[in-house]
Amino acid sequence: MPDALRPARGARDVAFRLLTRVEEGGAYANLLLRDSPEVARLSPADRALVTELVYGTLAWRARLDHALAAYLDRPPERLEAWFRRLLRMAFYQLLFLDRVPAYAVVHETVALARRLGHEGHARMANAVLRASLRDPKRAAPPEGDDVGALAVRLSAPAWLVERWRAAYGPDGAEALLRAMNAPPALYVRLNRLRPNAEAIVRARLQEAGASLEPVPGLPGAYAVRGPASALKPLLAEGWLTIQDRNAQLIARAMRLKPGLRVYDACAAPGGKATHIAELMDDVGEVVAADIHPHKVRLLEREKARLGLRSLVVRQEDATRLQNLTPASFDRVLVDAPCSGLGTLARKPEIKWRLQPEAIESLAAKQRAILRGAAALVRPGGFLVYSTCTLTWEENEGTVEAFLRERPDFVLDPTLLDDLPSVPGLRNVGPGMVELWPGEGGDGFFLARLRRAPAEGPQDGPDAGAERNGGGAEDFAGGPERAEATEGSAAAGDPPAPGAPKVFRRVGRGDRRLGGTAADRPAMQPSRERRGIMAALTQEPALLPEPKSLYDLPYEALEAWLKERGEPAYRARQIFHGLYVRRAPSIEALTDLPKALRAALKEAFVLDRPTEVARDVAPDGTIKLLLALEDGEMIETVIMRHRYGPSVCVTTQVGCRIGCTFCASTLGGLKRNLRPGEIVAQVLAAQRLLDAEGVRLGRIVVMGIGEPFENYDATVAFLRIVTDPRGLGIGQRHITVSTSGIVPRIYDFAELGLQVRLALSLHAPTDELRTRLMPINKKYPLADVMTAAKAYVEKTRRRITFEYILLGGVNDRPEHARALAELVRPVFSLVNLIPYNPVPERPYVRAPEPEIRRFRAILEDAGIVVTRRREHGTTIAAACGQLRARHAVPLTVRLGAAGVPSER
Repeated sequence: MPDALRPARGARDVAFRLLTRVEEGGAYANLLLRDSPEVARLSPADRALVTELVYGTLAWRARLDHALAAYLDRPPERLEAWFRRLLRMAFYQLLFLDRVPAYAVVHETVALARRLGHEGHARMANAVLRASLRDPKRAAPPEGDDVGALAVRLSAPAWLVERWRAAYGPDGAEALLRAMNAPPALYVRLNRLRPNAEAIVRARLQEAGASLEPVPGLPGAYAVRGPASALKPLLAEGWLTIQDRNAQLIARAMRLKPGLRVYDACAAPGGKATHIAELMDDVGEVVAADIHPHKVRLLEREKARLGLRSLVVRQEDATRLQNLTPASFDRVLVDAPCSGLGTLARKPEIKWRLQPEAIESLAAKQRAILRGAAALVRPGGFLVYSTCTLTWEENEGTVEAFLRERPDFVLDPTLLDDLPSVPGLRNVGPGMVELWPGEGGDGFFLARLRRAPAEGPQDGPDAGAERNGGGAEDFAGGPERAEATEGSAAAGDPPAPGAPKVFRRVGRGDRRLGGTAADRPAMQPSRERRGIMAALTQEPALLPEPKSLYDLPYEALEAWLKERGEPAYRARQIFHGLYVRRAPSIEALTDLPKALRAALKEAFVLDRPTEVARDVAPDGTIKLLLALEDGEMIETVIMRHRYGPSVCVTTQVGCRIGCTFCASTLGGLKRNLRPGEIVAQVLAAQRLLDAEGVRLGRIVVMGIGEPFENYDATVAFLRIVTDPRGLGIGQRHITVSTSGIVPRIYDFAELGLQVRLALSLHAPTDELRTRLMPINKKYPLADVMTAAKAYVEKTRRRITFEYILLGGVNDRPEHARALAELVRPVFSLVNLIPYNPVPERPYVRAPEPEIRRFRAILEDAGIVVTRRREHGTTIAAACGQLRARHAVPLTVRLGAAGVPSER
């Protein structure tokens, strides 16, 4: 390596030295550019050039190496590291900086090569750069949308391109990667405790040649245009804090007010802890903790700089907080150490340092911190979890793992209501948001959870919120939330604003699981029990031989390929092609060899059901009637929600359960669907949403048929759609509904999935339930409720009991009281469903006053109740109605080519 201690002679020399410290010394570019004395001594124009060269060379490294390779007689990796770095910096200027003369780039680079190396380096640099000027087309990036081409064109590791394409689709991944390569903006937060802060800061910045621009919709946040050096005296005097615009939303997600006691578990460097103290008007207590002594000193300096009295700094390990009083903080923030993939615009070196296997170890650390910090949250208090990354494992996955361990915490679906509307804010589920990078801001993930309030009157700072509808059990939109079409039975949307709510305790007491450990039913997966239950019902046949590529879970596809001597990565290519690119045919899997495509075509088909009819409701609900290849028809429904669309899928052609109020059972059961025929419904919905640029985020398995009578296909379907290498739908974003096939409830619990289970009751007594649901003869309520308790015991997940209200049949006060007694021993919620009448059935919708009275009785009894929001009420949205309306031979409606004719 050349001597790096010689004095720098100019901007390019300084930039090269900083790049060396980043790539060989492990430093961060943003900190070097901010703190380096070499940079401070430069003129404003040279400082701007250094910043451009450092960020640009790091961000576009893969693109630069591709261009460099076009003019070398050896791979760039074989060059000395310092010389490759110098040539990358030169190519960045030639390819991306229009205002820098090419001759100046060549001259300066050759001079640096000669000074830092020897004459041979100078001659080689001269030859390579002049060749690139003579024939610039050789440096053009590859075309195409395959992972390799995008990795070069957008300059990112292939594993990251593949991961984000799987998570966000091709267009989303490309937008994300482009935003990460954009120059970062400089944002500040004004100290709201200083009078006239905006006027004073604005005037002083103008004197220094800079300007202050407010961020729309985000009070106190400003973009600074002009030399960053203008901020130094203002920072020293405590007028402002440098903080990314999106990072400023985290403190605002905590529902702060003066007088609270707040704990920030990973507080350094202090931006969020000091923001919390400022938003509380410096009244209360904000404990800012960090494990590292040097970071604790940094927090102390921030406290002194801003003059904050409420900030208490401690050195503590967030995974070991035994010395603190449990349940003693109103708010706890875990802004966890993470992979930092949301900050690539500001720290582009991360994408070249990070290895994909490190993500899981980071997630394990985050889970440990959450586990420790959660003990500090008082009943009814909030736990806010945030990262500056965009990976499922560190974000939704970490939250889901935490919720499995701590059922006394629930995601807060009102989070979005408390956040200002800013560009890039994406709701990824009730209580969870992503902030996409854009306009110079970083990428973040944010989740807000609430601990269940203690039983009895509350005197804490949030007591009013708990008594008036803000408690932890008001979470139809939380992790147990489910969606449904009209006439299906599903857990519901949140109650209407202002609706009365009564909360029951969800803690470690016996009410959560129904009795003490001694009297709770044990999970009974034994062969004897299975044999008894199996005798009560006809077991469905095993899965048929896969017919469609969509029938194969990832592991089965991998095994099929292995048998044919194909490398393991082919399975990933196929899953990506099928579910991310959504290839319309096997032939369209163009990144596969022709021979493999031919073998796939010989062995499999792709299910592409034909759309026979489409009804669209004013609320955006879309109901599709789809024809399968044998002419049978099924229904699929797309529903719109504030947090994104969901799809309701069918698992059988017809249904044999025989519910007397349902359209699905008209005509009986024709056949089960294969996994691929269920998957194809999700893809049909996603293709419609692709045209809107919207990603499907939730699935409800509540369409025509009983999923547990097509159990094997349903489970295979769940494994396919939740695989992160394909559609990547979160397990907690899927709800499966059953009429109460008891053996399969036990089986489903054994799978270890985090899918939500909804169980159709619809009556509180055996006599009435048998009249409404003949399946009750085989599985009476005693067996159903025992299985439900066992499911909760095994999975530690709340179950949803669905109850459709039929006028004059099951909607009387005595029914409500009996229902409350029936479900009280089980950790559950009851979802009330107003009936959508079916012409062929004799039932009517319960009157609205009766629905409200029924709900009030349940809530007065301490039952958690939701009411399902109605979707598509104008388009015969009850399950089976559209299919029944078109129950004429399919050949009448389909032409010879299988195309729907005009209706």
